[in-house]
Amino acid sequence: MKNILKISSVVLLASTILVGCGSTSNTESKSSTEKVEQKSSNIKVGEYAPDFKLQNLNGESVSLSSFVGKKVYLKFWASWCGPCKESIPELLKLMDNKDRDFEVVTIVTPGFNGEKSKEDFVNWYKEQGYEKLPVLFDESGDILKTYNVKGMPNVLLIDSFGRIAKIKYGVLNNVDTLSAMKDIS
Repeated sequence: MKNILKISSVVLLASTILVGCGSTSNTESKSSTEKVEQKSSNIKVGEYAPDFKLQNLNGESVSLSSFVGKKVYLKFWASWCGPCKESIPELLKLMDNKDRDFEVVTIVTPGFNGEKSKEDFVNWYKEQGYEKLPVLFDESGDILKTYNVKGMPNVLLIDSFGRIAKIKYGVLNNVDTLSAMKDIS
């Protein structure tokens, strides 16, 4: 009986961890009293990536449309997500690759899905030594919903015309990223 109870506890804990990293709810709290309306879409490979305009770590506005003419690696991630954090050092190596012919953009959503507040995220980020990693803040959660992000990490490869060429739910390693990007115009 004790063994069954122990096994059940381990399975329940593992399930909780996997669900926490792998899903988001349809309506997330922006604050304890304010709800954000669900604005999901079914984005698909071959369609134009929905444009957005978000602030980076320096408070500057960056829009996806500003990258037209360039390929884009777009990653949604969270500081609490183990696979996300484990993949950052490899992503930093990708950014150092001199042969890279695409831009790297990452998005976090402060205050949503268990993510830290913007201030806490910035402090945490600085402690991690990720200075080169470009981060945009989706403070309303609207972009997360527009891109129908259901789990972290979520990577989209966008061609130079602004069309979605690949959607990867989970980690996309550098070898696969570089290979896929070579096949994208």
